[in-house]
Amino acid sequence: MGDIHENEKTDIDSKIREAEAYRSQELFPESLEIYEEILSASSELDPDTQEIIKEKIHLLKKEVDHLEQE
Repeated sequence: MGDIHENEKTDIDSKIREAEAYRSQELFPESLEIYEEILSASSELDPDTQEIIKEKIHLLKKEVDHLEQE
């Protein structure tokens, strides 16, 4: 059972790195999509990580809105 939780944590960490790579390349919609997927798909996120991801989603939505207005 511990292996399942370890695999999910590794998967989440991998997805976070992928989202950050997109964000660093200013691919905000792609990064936003991954963060939203992480938040909705994982019931194993600790509250601190959930809050961090929610904040990143909020900031990315602002960036996407800003780009759409330009």
